[in-house]
Amino acid sequence: MMLFISRQAVVNAGPDAIICETGSYSVDGATSQQALSYLWNSSGDGFFSNPAILNPVYIPGPIDIKNGLVALNVTSSSQSFCHDSTDSLFLQINREAIINAGYNDTICNLSVHTITDALASGYDALHWSHDGLGLLTGINTLTPSYTPASGESGMIILTLKAIGLPMCPDRVDQKMLEVIPSVTYTSSENIETCDTTPVAITNITAQHYSSCMWTTNGTGMIDDPTKLNPIYTPGTTDIANGNVTLTFTLTGILPCANQSDHISLTINKNPRVDAGQDTIICEKNTYVASGVSVTDYNSMIWELIPSTAGLLTGINSLTPTFTPLDGFVGNVQLKLTATGNPVCGSKQIFDQISLQIVKAPQVNAGADQTIQESTSVSLTGTANNGSGDYSWLWKPDELLVNPFIYNPVSSDIINDVTFYLRVVDNNTGCTGTDSLNIFTLHTELGLLNIYNFISPNKDDLNDLWIIEGIEEFPENNVIVLNRWGDMIREFTRYNNSTTVWDGTNNKNEPVPDGTYFYILSVKNKGSRTGWIYVQGGHN
Repeated sequence: MMLFISRQAVVNAGPDAIICETGSYSVDGATSQQALSYLWNSSGDGFFSNPAILNPVYIPGPIDIKNGLVALNVTSSSQSFCHDSTDSLFLQINREAIINAGYNDTICNLSVHTITDALASGYDALHWSHDGLGLLTGINTLTPSYTPASGESGMIILTLKAIGLPMCPDRVDQKMLEVIPSVTYTSSENIETCDTTPVAITNITAQHYSSCMWTTNGTGMIDDPTKLNPIYTPGTTDIANGNVTLTFTLTGILPCANQSDHISLTINKNPRVDAGQDTIICEKNTYVASGVSVTDYNSMIWELIPSTAGLLTGINSLTPTFTPLDGFVGNVQLKLTATGNPVCGSKQIFDQISLQIVKAPQVNAGADQTIQESTSVSLTGTANNGSGDYSWLWKPDELLVNPFIYNPVSSDIINDVTFYLRVVDNNTGCTGTDSLNIFTLHTELGLLNIYNFISPNKDDLNDLWIIEGIEEFPENNVIVLNRWGDMIREFTRYNNSTTVWDGTNNKNEPVPDGTYFYILSVKNKGSRTGWIYVQGGHN
């Protein structure tokens, strides 16, 4: 018998491939052996030019394009008794780039323009370019920003290029960007005038604006508020205030913003002078001017009349100082002259005050006196060369019943003391002073050494109030008072040991730190008073 052996068909669809959505794919890499026939089909909705040949052309359908990938399958038939052979390749279908550079725009040259409406799909990369003078950043994004160069204006072309996906073409789109110049101007210096004199505003220039408008914060009149350099006539409120602000606004060409600026108009007036009030001063005292007012002036100067009456310093200030000549008594004038602003013709205005220099009262506190201790003394002061209307003050006032009269009486005086008398002439304010000494003759109680400080903090130092020598006067009584005169402690037969003050009150409570007063009385010997300072940490 004869045995026929058929050969198995083998087919290869070829390598995977890529095309653009608008193209077709010509199979050119398919191979086969021992095939009797071929049949191509796809997983999509496209069609083959001739599905029965080894290397047909495939035209993608809309679903293929949407999916972006389709399998192309080929089957070859074999001889009898052999199986058919199949193979596949994958065809990637890339979409063409779609781009839109965005709408045309207009910007001011002081602005940065960021593109926000550009669109792109189906691309491999983006690149922006321009034909302007400025700077474009973010050139590989959909939102680049263009910054105009200084002074740049006109039409700028912004070009968006999309690099297509493999096998697809590049795409280009453009938008127009119009750059409008912003308002530019040079302002005027601040100006001045005198009272109601009209003043011309000059030297203001401007470019790239559509209109001009002047306004004022005062009450004056602008002859033509739409002119760059108008004339302004001050109003009454302007003159009273001495200045006014004039503001101009330049309307920019859209979309550029308006620009505003202002100048200050100073309105000068003739000087007004007030040298102050007539004054009385005491001999040998200096006078510093006060209450002086000078307005609307360019310079000022004081003059002493007569010039031989003393020394006048600070003659160009509001507070000159006059020092009378030693021994000078009488009247002088201080004359203040102000010179106005040259804008108003440098007019001079003056005012003056009268100074009366009077003698100070001559004060006599009286002769020194010697008295027995613990007795009072009468004082008698006198004052001459004044008006006779005096105020009296004796010191130390705590030792006197009424220190505000010329003849006060003292409380009992224990130790030597100096009294000081100060007399003020109520009409002139002049003062005079004097003093006298009171010397005391001490009795036996005057030999006591009465401490005036205790610190009852239990450190064994000054914890108790000691009266050295009190043991020689056992028939004694001691009262301790606070600063309001309230008795806080009383002792009979004070002896520094069993009967002694430790800084407590009648309830044995520590007293607050401060000054306290005592009255020491001894039978048939008299009494002594004084003060004690307590510092024991009690507050």
